[in-house]
Amino acid sequence: SARMAGMRRPLAAVEAVIFDYGNTLIEFGPRQLAACQAAIATTLEGLYGPVDRERLRAIRDHQRHRVYEGEFRENDMRESSREIADAFAREAATEEEVDAIVSARSEAFVASIEAPAPLRAFLDRLGDLPLGLLSNYPSGADIRASVDRLGLTASFRSIVVSGEVGYAKPHPAPFERILDELAIPAERCLFVGDNWLGDIQGAKRMGMRAAWLQQYAPAEDFRPADGDHPADIEIEELSQLLMHLDASR
Repeated sequence: SARMAGMRRPLAAVEAVIFDYGNTLIEFGPRQLAACQAAIATTLEGLYGPVDRERLRAIRDHQRHRVYEGEFRENDMRESSREIADAFAREAATEEEVDAIVSARSEAFVASIEAPAPLRAFLDRLGDLPLGLLSNYPSGADIRASVDRLGLTASFRSIVVSGEVGYAKPHPAPFERILDELAIPAERCLFVGDNWLGDIQGAKRMGMRAAWLQQYAPAEDFRPADGDHPADIEIEELSQLLMHLDASR
């Protein structure tokens, strides 16, 4: 029946694919978070002497998690760095001290990210579809520098980062920005991500199709709740997406 065919072809009529970045296209988990944490701690120690690393971790965890409470406002990179500095400075941190922490965070973030070997070939296989990248991160410049360092900038028609919009997924604003840049209706876009709340619920609320990828341990672990939209497909590795897209054509 037509209904059965529709159920078997959940990705029919997809005209663009939008990817999350961390823990979707690349790994951004405990190892990368630890590298960024170490860079901040080293910088703080250079400025202020010995640092309680557990206290630093607690501040950073709080900053990451508060984005998903209330209005989904993204952290400002400079203000969150000032917040870290002020926690360890004897008096209010100077602009130069805040600069040092921002720089350390940026360098550590970009250096910590590696592309899985098959990633470029995978993106090339999707070459006839416009591709977008939509990432939750306080610094658009750092995401763009990272994508550029991996040699992947040309793969994407649009790159949108929550830090540039002021709001994080699942807030509609970042999704609206990338849909506007791609100029393709939400219902013809497939969103691929790992974060159940930010990626899957955010995309489904916009009317997109959504593929839930469970390849990496997510940095924020949101579980399905009553009333949530189901994902259209679930995949355990990125390459499985090709099979679903091929079947839909």
